[in-house]
This record gives sequence, C-alpha cells and structure tokens, in this order.
Amino acid sequence: VNMKLTLLLPSFAILCTSSVGASSLVRSSSGAGQRALRSKSSKATKATAKSSKASRVIPTEDVKVYQADLGYHGSFQMEIGPDGRALFSVDLIGLGPLRDAGETSLSWHLHSGKIGEGDTFNENGAEACAPGFTAGHYDPYLGCGGASTAALCVATNATECCLEKPASNYCTSGNVATCEVGDLSGLYGSVDIIEADMEVVANATILPEDGGYCPGCRNDFAPEATNTDGSALYNTWASIVFHKSGGARVLCADVELIN
Repeated sequence: VNMKLTLLLPSFAILCTSSVGASSLVRSSSGAGQRALRSKSSKATKATAKSSKASRVIPTEDVKVYQADLGYHGSFQMEIGPDGRALFSVDLIGLGPLRDAGETSLSWHLHSGKIGEGDTFNENGAEACAPGFTAGHYDPYLGCGGASTAALCVATNATECCLEKPASNYCTSGNVATCEVGDLSGLYGSVDIIEADMEVVANATILPEDGGYCPGCRNDFAPEATNTDGSALYNTWASIVFHKSGGARVLCADVELIN
C-alpha cells in the first residue's frame, strides 16, 4: 500500500488525504500477512493488528482518552488531541458465533446515543444496540450517509439536515469532507475477524499518521445522550457499535472519558 499523507492541522478545512489501492487490514502475527477485504479507492487507510491497549502516541500533553468496555468481548479506545488528530484501537475477542455464521469482518461506527437495556452481543442483533437507543451515526458536518442521525430535510423544519441519504457524493473524498466523522469503517476500512491463538478475534489500530482524525469529537461527546428522549443528535456521540454484513448491530458499548 502506497500512501501520501498531509499533516492534519487544527482547521477543519485542512484534511487528511490518502492514495490507497485497496482497503486492507493487517492480520495478527499468527496470520498470513495482508488480505484486501474490499476495494475502497481513496477511502481506506491501513489498520494494524494488535493484542494490547493502545499506548499514547499523540505528541501533546492535552490528549483526551476515551474507552468502551465490551466486557468479555474486549475493548475499544480513542485518543484525541486538541487538533482532532486521533488514535483508534479495537481489541475484540470471543467472536466465534459470528465466524461460524460466515462473517469475515465487522464495520464500526460512533453512534449518537448511549446503549440501552438488553444484550450487548448477539450474532443476530443485540438488543442494547438498537436504533431506539443509539440512534444513527455521529455526523457533525452532515456527510449524510445512509445511517446518519441527521434528519432528511423533507421530514424536519431544521435547517441542518440531509437533502438525501446517502448523499450522492457520500465519502468520495475518503475523509471527513464528505464522510460522516462517526463512519469509522467508511473512513478506515472494516475490521477482519480472524483466528489467533485458538480464539476468534478482531484487532486493529488507526494512528494519526494513518489519517486518524476526529474533528469536534472532544466537544461533541455526550455520554448521556439517548434516542429514547430525543437527545441523541447528529452532532453528538456516546457509543461504539459494530455491525455484521447486512447491517445488523451485533456488539456495542457506551464510551467513557477516562482521563
């Protein structure tokens, strides 16, 4: 994979750009190298397998660290600098039921509301991850993907809305100029489900130099937002949700600010 990367600056107008032939996630050390899951042209950057929590790599003292505890199934972590540069880390385990059902990867998104009552992992769809709780994708700049929390303009009096979902140019830039900020798989690629050390896992890391960027995320974090009372908005985020092919929400957790 050959990549050109422009350094991210605090301004939203200066965005990361990459040139990538195909989306790929690097297998864990027990795997057989890289495997392209799907062609994403300029959308995808490289995600690197790992088996432990991400260490702080953003060179600033003013870093906010967020974490989602997925219980037996692992964890998700974010580190965000004041300029929006971000590290994303996925460490999942116990995904045998998904592998047995024929799933080979998971898509992943920041959702606008917190999770609800019920199971947080189910290969057929987890109750706590339902739209009635977590709403859609965090979309502060109105990229307007098909699952954006932003309403369609024809259905609302709000001035900040989507003319259509998905937008005709959705995620064509490969960065947050046209992608939802919360569409992590649209920006960085899906996460492989693989077998390692007799476990079925999914591990990935997106570094700032890979294009990791979450502009506005520090201010828009709303851990109490929920779709049950309408407080989950297009410009709030509270949870991480993993989807299997077809879109079913199979694993989720609330995100907490831990530093």
